[in-house]
Amino acid sequence: MAAVEGVDAGVYHYNVREHSLELIAEGFSRAEASRLCADQPGVGEAAFVVFATAVLRRMRVKYRHPRAYRVSLLNAGHLGQTFALTATALGLGPFQTAAFDDTAVERRLGIDGIDHVALYVLAAGIPADRVDDQSAGLAAFRRTTLH
Repeated sequence: MAAVEGVDAGVYHYNVREHSLELIAEGFSRAEASRLCADQPGVGEAAFVVFATAVLRRMRVKYRHPRAYRVSLLNAGHLGQTFALTATALGLGPFQTAAFDDTAVERRLGIDGIDHVALYVLAAGIPADRVDDQSAGLAAFRRTTLH
């Protein structure tokens, strides 16, 4: 989305190995994010949106039993909680939802919806009552220390 300093609006993939963002497609608006997520204001007003996905083939290799999908859902929940705590610590307002159009989201992300599926939507931005507060953002993240 266009409301993150230094990041052009678009759809990105997070490359775990390189700890980097890879542009998948240019252009992604708040209106589109909102449409994909049942017109929820928490998504439509966010500075950025994260679509958490799972590659089930990888999960089946690691967990060789029928619980592989369940573990994917648990992992998404853990990620969502960590996201909310981190966003809050950075002065952002987090939003999480599972109310989204699976097919439309998966199509937009370029994933098949069978072996690679969308699980969860996470979003954040500066809360309206703090919009003039400059404490949130990348500078706040750089000042954050983990104990």
